[in-house]
Amino acid sequence: MLCREKQELEETQMLRFMEEKAEIKAHWEHVFSERESRLVQELESSQQALKGLQVQHETMLAEVREATRLQCQREWEAKLSEHKEMHDKPSDMETSQDGSSKEQDFALILQQEQEKHRTEIELLRQEFEAQISQLKADHERAVQEIIDSAMHGNIEEGQHRENEVVSPQEKDPGVEATLGQQESENLSYEGISKVTPILDVSSLSQSRMETCTATSMMESTVRLPMLEPVLELRNQLQYKEQEVAKLQQKIMEMSDVAGAQAPAVPADKVSILTCNVGDVVLLCYDEGHQNYVLFVLGPVLHFLHTECLETLGLKPGPGSTRKGWVLAEVVEKEYCQAKKPQNRYRVAVGTRFYRIKAKPWDKEAAIRREQQRRQSLKALGSLQATAEMSTSQDDQAGTSDATS
Repeated sequence: MLCREKQELEETQMLRFMEEKAEIKAHWEHVFSERESRLVQELESSQQALKGLQVQHETMLAEVREATRLQCQREWEAKLSEHKEMHDKPSDMETSQDGSSKEQDFALILQQEQEKHRTEIELLRQEFEAQISQLKADHERAVQEIIDSAMHGNIEEGQHRENEVVSPQEKDPGVEATLGQQESENLSYEGISKVTPILDVSSLSQSRMETCTATSMMESTVRLPMLEPVLELRNQLQYKEQEVAKLQQKIMEMSDVAGAQAPAVPADKVSILTCNVGDVVLLCYDEGHQNYVLFVLGPVLHFLHTECLETLGLKPGPGSTRKGWVLAEVVEKEYCQAKKPQNRYRVAVGTRFYRIKAKPWDKEAAIRREQQRRQSLKALGSLQATAEMSTSQDDQAGTSDATS
């Protein structure tokens, strides 16, 4: 009766846990979709503003070029007309010298005007570069804030899940610890999958900005820098994955403290507290279930898989008696639940149990390992004795030297 109540309580907690998980997952998906749409809108507005600035920049440059060209043309025509009038009139040597000096002055003035226009164009270019850099910095700052908030939310959700997973682990360590580990891994994968669209949008916006800028009319077109925060985002993702791994380790340690996991069984010794892959276990035939059952201390039953009967020599032949027990090594472990009233293990509907696969225990290999262990211990003892003797001899030699 207590076992059934315990199972019902575990099922209720599991259903509640899965419902809360689905609700939280849906909530975060909705939040991330809203953030992503808002970020896309901000990127589009930034692109439109950038395009407007580029169009304004090109228009102003075209106007400056045209005004400069017209002014230079007018000045050049005026100087040419003056020069032509001076040549048409009779003049002496002094007049020719005055004309040459005027030509030099005209060339100097023209050069000064060209330098002035170049300076104005350079100032306009620097102004537009500053505006574009400011827009780019604002965009990167917005992307960084959204990514930081998303990662912070994932970490808080992982901590909340850790607190929820610890309580069910005290009832069923094998399943709940696995669920806690999978949940933490899912949180890290969800955080990475949510950040990836943001990075794709940023890369797309960067390529569009570079394409628009590269098609400018001037050779001194502004070139946008590459997105430097991509490396920082990768480092942050690695850091968050390390934090998730630490949380998983913390969950396992808390399970150990709560008694959910028994201490590891030494090699080549029969385990009666745990049933993990690699453990040597004792299988006994149970008349009530008409199957081989693992002898282990705990409320959950462990049945031997029918595929392993022939491998372990437990399948009785005609006229032969069935073996009552056998030692075997666990190679696979599967968590199951009875769904039909008539089942091969003769358990009630809803009963949860483990089904294991095992291979024959290699007795000769165990004997060889024990002999090697003893030889290693013996060699280690001899080495320690030799080291102690050499240490004592060195001490005696040092004492004699000090005395002399």
